[in-house]
This record gives sequence, structure tokens and C-alpha cells, in this order.
Amino acid sequence: MSMLDNGSPTKKFKREEGLRQWDPLVLYFFLIVTEGLSETVGQAKYKGLLEGTKVGQNDISVSML
Repeated sequence: MSMLDNGSPTKKFKREEGLRQWDPLVLYFFLIVTEGLSETVGQAKYKGLLEGTKVGQNDISVSML
């Protein structure tokens, strides 16, 4: 397989499956998963199934780090 770079074909390369560590899509997948987890934790907290830990002098409730 090769790609076009400014209209010129690049050297051929072997296509591999999956995502690499620094693939830009990994960041979007991370955001999607963390948004879902945050919503799930928020719903559990709202329903009384989960209670946050009180921290600091003002007893701020932290349910997920």
C-alpha cells in the first residue's frame, strides 16, 4: 500500500491492524471513554449508589480522580 503526499506516491508500506500508542485517534477514544465513565459515576452518585470522599478543609466531595 502507498499513499499520495502532495500528489506524489510515497514508498510502499505494509498495512497493520490496530492503533499505536501515539495515534491521534487514541486521544479521541480516551475522551469518549472518560466522558462515559464520568456520566456513569455521576448517575451512581445521584442515585445514592456511590459516595465521594471528603477532602480538604471545606470537605469537597471527590468521587473520581
